[in-house]
Amino acid sequence: MESSSFATLDIDSNKGWGIFSESDVTIGNSSDAVSAEAIFMVTNNGQSAGDCRFFTIDVSGNPAVLAEPCSGGGIRVFFGDLNANNLHVHDNEGPGIEASDPGNVTVTAGQICGNAVVAEGTESLTEQLACP
Repeated sequence: MESSSFATLDIDSNKGWGIFSESDVTIGNSSDAVSAEAIFMVTNNGQSAGDCRFFTIDVSGNPAVLAEPCSGGGIRVFFGDLNANNLHVHDNEGPGIEASDPGNVTVTAGQICGNAVVAEGTESLTEQLACP
């Protein structure tokens, strides 16, 4: 019996950012048959009710927990670029995608609905599906 399967990514309903990175982010690969079949979803993130907790180490080496009001959105990339294939970004609070320094955003195939793209660098959204 033959079966077909493909990887999916579903990042949904986080208080802060669905994905937060301080370097380049690559989601899917246009030359990979598995990625060509997969759908990568980032939805309903940045729901800012309440506080987000941040775990750090203070100058004395002791763990510390900070609580701050949450803010966020779908995908946040500091100090890098976002390159994605078959990426669907829907209905996140705040930006769907935000990238800076250099902040280039390239999304080939997919769908961005109900969200802004904030790119400090270039923005290339190709082969996008229409929003419902």
